[in-house]
Amino acid sequence: MTNVKVLKNKKGFTLIELIVVMAILAILAAIAIPKFSGMRIDAAVNADASTASQIVNAARIQETQTGTPVVAGTVTATNILPAYMAVPLSSQTGGAFTIGGGGTTAYVVTFVPGTSYGAHSGVTQTVTENVKFSIDH
Repeated sequence: MTNVKVLKNKKGFTLIELIVVMAILAILAAIAIPKFSGMRIDAAVNADASTASQIVNAARIQETQTGTPVVAGTVTATNILPAYMAVPLSSQTGGAFTIGGGGTTAYVVTFVPGTSYGAHSGVTQTVTENVKFSIDH
């Protein structure tokens, strides 16, 4: 007589079941990771657009209170006074912002995302006063 015991209540997963689950997870990761990366880059561009929108609002308020349109050019503390910015320009993470317009025309702020912005790198983005922003590709 052999000492072989028959297990009546087998518990656990078979190797095949584990391989199938791992394959499904790998497929989901292959789909999700590029989408997540793209969403992260779009979020960074939208954050810079939010800064540009803040610049537009600050410029219009400054012009309204001083009676003089903001000087066109690169946005600095000399043409947009710090008192009109909710968050100081020095704490912004985006690149250089350029402003134009004013007076009876809409303010327009442009910026060029840097090299870490994937497909948006080097593409000039524009935020126009009273116009919904959309990412230029």
